[in-house]
Amino acid sequence: MAVKSQEELDELVRRMKAEKAGHENYRERSLKLHGHNNNPSDGSNWENLCTYCHDDEHSRSILADYLHGSDRK
Repeated sequence: MAVKSQEELDELVRRMKAEKAGHENYRERSLKLHGHNNNPSDGSNWENLCTYCHDDEHSRSILADYLHGSDRK
C-alpha cells in the first residue's frame, strides 16, 4: 500500500465528512421539499417515497384489509 501525503489524507477526510453530512441531511432536505407531516422521531416512517409510491404503500394496506374482511380504517 502506498503511503499518502498529509494533503492527500486531509482531502480524503474532507470528502468522507462531506459524504456523511450529505447522508445526515438527506431526510431534512427531503422534508423541506415534500412537506410530509407524519414523520415520528423514532424513524418508523422515514422512508422517502415519490407521490405514486406513497399512495401505493397506503393502498396496499387498504386492499389487504378488504381482502381479509377487516373493517379497520
